[in-house]
Amino acid sequence: MTQILQSIGTSITRKPLISAWLAAVGVSATLSLTGNPIATRIGDCGLVGLLAVATTEQISKRKNAAALKAAQVDKTQFESEQRQLEQQLEALSKSQKELDQAETKLITFQGQLKADKKALDLREQTYKDRILIEQTRIAEAKAEKAVASMQAKLEAALADKAAVQSEYTIKMGQVTDTAKKAVAIKEEHAQKLTAAAEKAIDTRDQVLADERGQVNGVLERLSREINAMAQELAAQKGLVAKLQAPKDFPFRSLEADTANAIRQYLHQRGIILSCDRIGKVHYGSTPIYFEPITCEGIKTIEPHLDGLTLDLALNEVPKVALDQGKVKITVQLSQEKAPKKSLINHISIGDVEKHLLECFHIRVNGFTGSGKSTMLNYLINLFEEDMGARAIIFDPKVDFPSAKYPHNRVYRNPRRCVENIDMIGDTVSVRQESKVQNDERGLPIPESHLEQRLFLMDELKNQYDAALAKDDEEMAIPKAERGNYARSFKRSVQSGLEVGRGLNVRVIFSTVTDDSSDFGFKNNVFKQSATIYLANQAITALDSKYLTAVEPEKKAQLKSEYIARQDAGQKYIALFYNGATNDVFYFDAEGIRDIRSAQNSKLDEPPKTPMLDMTGQPEKNAQSIDFQVSQSSTEPVTLTEPCGPWTAKDGQRPTLAQALKDGVKCPHCGTISTTQKGQKVEKGNRIRMGCHKGKTNGCKVDIFRVQIK
Repeated sequence: MTQILQSIGTSITRKPLISAWLAAVGVSATLSLTGNPIATRIGDCGLVGLLAVATTEQISKRKNAAALKAAQVDKTQFESEQRQLEQQLEALSKSQKELDQAETKLITFQGQLKADKKALDLREQTYKDRILIEQTRIAEAKAEKAVASMQAKLEAALADKAAVQSEYTIKMGQVTDTAKKAVAIKEEHAQKLTAAAEKAIDTRDQVLADERGQVNGVLERLSREINAMAQELAAQKGLVAKLQAPKDFPFRSLEADTANAIRQYLHQRGIILSCDRIGKVHYGSTPIYFEPITCEGIKTIEPHLDGLTLDLALNEVPKVALDQGKVKITVQLSQEKAPKKSLINHISIGDVEKHLLECFHIRVNGFTGSGKSTMLNYLINLFEEDMGARAIIFDPKVDFPSAKYPHNRVYRNPRRCVENIDMIGDTVSVRQESKVQNDERGLPIPESHLEQRLFLMDELKNQYDAALAKDDEEMAIPKAERGNYARSFKRSVQSGLEVGRGLNVRVIFSTVTDDSSDFGFKNNVFKQSATIYLANQAITALDSKYLTAVEPEKKAQLKSEYIARQDAGQKYIALFYNGATNDVFYFDAEGIRDIRSAQNSKLDEPPKTPMLDMTGQPEKNAQSIDFQVSQSSTEPVTLTEPCGPWTAKDGQRPTLAQALKDGVKCPHCGTISTTQKGQKVEKGNRIRMGCHKGKTNGCKVDIFRVQIK
């Protein structure tokens, strides 16, 4: 109560409004004491108000004390933070001073560097100037020395010039004296020569008269000898013409009389033939063979066949063809009926060779004893003749004696075959790489890579088995050192068969089995080659997967033909199939190697003596040829070349000039070619001729080869 009163007193003293209010309250209290109810109520209200004011003042004081305490705490914290800030400010000021000091040092150092650089530049320039001055001084010294040397030389030269001029003057005087003496001597000699010439002219006339008489005597003697030789030559020509005249058949028969009539009919039209022989007559069809004397080929005979038919009253128009250098005219002389057509389709060896030469790779398929080696021998000779190149032979069974192939490279027995079979793949790889490099550089392919390479492999299965055995033998050797012969065998052979065609690498090989998987090859490797099936393999092949492109009707016909050939007694039946052209046919393989050997020996014979361009009727015999050859070496007999262009396989060899002048017939299409491909003469004296038709116009080849002298 006391505190309340104290607070009230304090409030009153401090605040005048409260004092005034309290005074009013006091008045009110006084009024309440008067006993008046209204005044009492006023007094009570004033007292209550006074108490409320005192209470409010006390509460405000407490609040102010708490706020003051809180303010004091905040002030202490603020002062602490302010001191920290001042410390940080002092640290920053210190750092700023250190930074300013460092910057000052840096500016000082930069100034020092600039000063040092200027000094260095000045020293460098001074050094360069010194070097330049020294070089100038040395150059001036050298120049002065050179000038002094040149001056000395000039002075010496001037002295020499004066000496030479003096000597020249002396010698000119001497030469002048000598010239005067020479002129005098010349005049004296001229006088002597004139006298001698006059004397020689007189002598010359006499000598010329004597020489003229001697020459006239020699000319008269030579004229008499020439006349005698001409008469003898005319007699010899008449004799040769008499011996070379066409002849008739001396016996009488329908065939002989017809042949003689044909010869006479053509002779009247400028086509001179000589009767040679009459072939086998088959149901009235009579082949008559004539030796051509003056004939330009069958094309010159064909226009006269219709007239010949009418003149001789023949039943059919004769047929004309060339057969081994002879003119063959087939005449139907009777109407006998021919027997029922045989199932056997006869194909000549010429047609067989034509189909074989069109192939690039050839496979010979047959069991042991069916004639594979014989067929391979035949193919070697055939392709060597066509290509003009020798073969590389892999012979595991030693069926190809080296003595028969002296110009070929032969690897005999399985071991050598396996060790060298990489030659095929390596040849393909080298030619491929060279072709790529030359194509990128725009260069032509080397001539050596355009030449045909022929590889022949006998018994492919034996070689593959040998390669497997070789790998088995080396199993004990570390893997990095093994040969991998089987893999090399497959890679090399597959490369030759799949890529060789475009690189002029030809492969001929023989197999026993028809399945390429037996060799580790892909299924279509053998389809890259034409195939010759021998003996029983010929009939078995018709049901194999390699002849699926052949029509069923054709297969049935071929099976019937095989039986017919067996019934006819044929032992070596061969079936040819070329998957690229779908050509399939049988041919008789018996004695085929002997046929090719006989043809090769005929080609190796010396060319026949050209016939004289003379006409007449006397007979021709062997003595006339011997006489002509013996006389041709001593007497100046004029010979003419055989009529018409040369044929690539007619057994005669022209010279290079003759082949290019008269032309050579393409053996495939008969087109006459006068264009040589390249300037090289290949082995066997062969040249390459370009076919004017070529593959684009229907011929089988673009280039063929012909032997020259």
